[in-house]
Amino acid sequence: MKRGMNLTSLLVCAGLLLASQVHAATATLVLNTGVDANDVAMSAGSLDPNWSISTDGGSTFGAAKVAFPAQVCCGMETVDATAVWITDQSVTSDSSATAWGVNQVVILRRTFDLSGLDSGSAELHGVWRVADNTVGISLNGQEIVGAVNGFTFGADQALPADGEAGLFASGLNTLEIRGSSLNSTFDAAYFNGRVTALAPEPVPVPPTFWLFGPALGGLGFLRRRIA
Repeated sequence: MKRGMNLTSLLVCAGLLLASQVHAATATLVLNTGVDANDVAMSAGSLDPNWSISTDGGSTFGAAKVAFPAQVCCGMETVDATAVWITDQSVTSDSSATAWGVNQVVILRRTFDLSGLDSGSAELHGVWRVADNTVGISLNGQEIVGAVNGFTFGADQALPADGEAGLFASGLNTLEIRGSSLNSTFDAAYFNGRVTALAPEPVPVPPTFWLFGPALGGLGFLRRRIA
């Protein structure tokens, strides 16, 4: 009887070892403004391949443009260089003027895909700025509670912890930053952040593990003989 119980324990332990061969890995999607396919900051005047902009309240969108030095002033220069300011396509290298209008809602939009990842584990991390004003940040059309609104051009604004809980979709997701201008000059948006989510990832099985197959078969046979 005692020997039979020991064999059962061995079988259970071997099963647990097999089950532990898959674990969750963390996938990271970089969402920085003004970076190329390799997440490297682009030069002024480049078109952002990921972020689009609407200066008419969301009726039409076009690719955002990396801001020129002429559109950056008054504390906007203090951002981390891993992301850069982006604005509308009408800007030129010799003028601070933009097409944002005065007190109109301008929308910066970025989509990202969580297909194959666990959207329930997804988290949005990072900082943002809008010159002149932030008037809201949303994920899939739902406002991120706790995101700071108002003058946000001179200092990084951190996304709230768990502020986006439950807002992620299992496939395509849309992040929007809304802003406004006081005077249609020195207007741009900046986002330096990422999304993390869990993904199942097989762990390589050590060669010695395959020795358990014959061993398990032998244990099963021995247990039948004992019984």
